[in-house]
Amino acid sequence: MQPEFALPARFAGGPVIAGIYVPRADGYAPLWVVVSASRFPDVFHVGILREAGESVASRYEITAYGRALDLMRAKADAFHATRR
Repeated sequence: MQPEFALPARFAGGPVIAGIYVPRADGYAPLWVVVSASRFPDVFHVGILREAGESVASRYEITAYGRALDLMRAKADAFHATRR
């Protein structure tokens, strides 16, 4: 599926390094669930973003890239499941 808007370049002050698109469904707006790098080594932010780049949930500061990716996948799965 083609995303309705591009993966944001930045989140929480750092570059976005991974993202999962959650499509529009049943009146819900499309979202990106992203991981961005922090200014601190081995700290990453996970966020859920709308088209305007605004966060729709608290950002999470996670140590270790693998844990950040796991949380990103879990959040994307949760949002996707609510849209079925």
